[in-house]
Amino acid sequence: MGPSTAAPETWLNISANHWKNLLPKAKTDNRIPIPQNSLSEEKIGQKKRIKNTFDRWTLRKELRDRTFFNYADVTEECKGEIELEFAFTKKEWAKTEVQNRYYASIESLIEKIANQLLEDQQAPFGKEERELFVRALKAVTWNESLWQHYYRHKDWFFVLLSDAPFNHMSNWGISQIARSDYLTGKRLNQNFFESKAYCKISSTLYYGFLIFYTYYMDARSRECNGVSTINRLMGAYNSYCSGYAACFFDISNVNPDLRKFQIRALGGFMESFVNRRWKVRKEPYETD
Repeated sequence: MGPSTAAPETWLNISANHWKNLLPKAKTDNRIPIPQNSLSEEKIGQKKRIKNTFDRWTLRKELRDRTFFNYADVTEECKGEIELEFAFTKKEWAKTEVQNRYYASIESLIEKIANQLLEDQQAPFGKEERELFVRALKAVTWNESLWQHYYRHKDWFFVLLSDAPFNHMSNWGISQIARSDYLTGKRLNQNFFESKAYCKISSTLYYGFLIFYTYYMDARSRECNGVSTINRLMGAYNSYCSGYAACFFDISNVNPDLRKFQIRALGGFMESFVNRRWKVRKEPYETD
């Protein structure tokens, strides 16, 4: 089958101010001074300047936080925006009590952001559908990034970048939001990036959830998914992760690389959704 028509990208027309201050009482990095010495002197890895917009750092193996190693340096451009409750150093991450507190905080944050989104959108969900949708958001976030947004090295702050992006500008943060469109080369959502809303884990979650919600409502209306909420969630994730189709079974038979990506992504999403991997994670940071 070929790809179905994509859902309208309604999220591009919403001002980032709509979701920029979701955690108004959050402790931020305002009181932490920006380091005066060059980050290059830290010898943390290899740096590459991307389109004169940000520095992408590929961290040395011993410095990598969990399973990821590509990060954007946002220390200066996100000054005062970093939500410190979610930005731990590697030394802090080594403590089990910190990890447990972090995962509990992230789960609560996802529920808070999801409820705000569904209220804003006046979602027409009953109790069961709403619960499954919020659970799917947790699975999406885990599948995309193991619930990580920030990496902190001393007083430098970074935002996670996808290790294997389809687009040359890479994918940002906890929801792996694309900074540019790999098909057309256009920047996505000027409001979101120019307002620096991507600095905040809360804003990035909302934005990613808004995209998934749009795809879900499209999948929800498709006959190919029937009346099954699970089929609709699969169709929505098929669109969210690949931009390909809104039907849960629609896998590319033309592009082998895309086909492999879809099968792997959809399988990972369902495994996370069913087994709630954020509840049964193994330490340290094992994904299998």
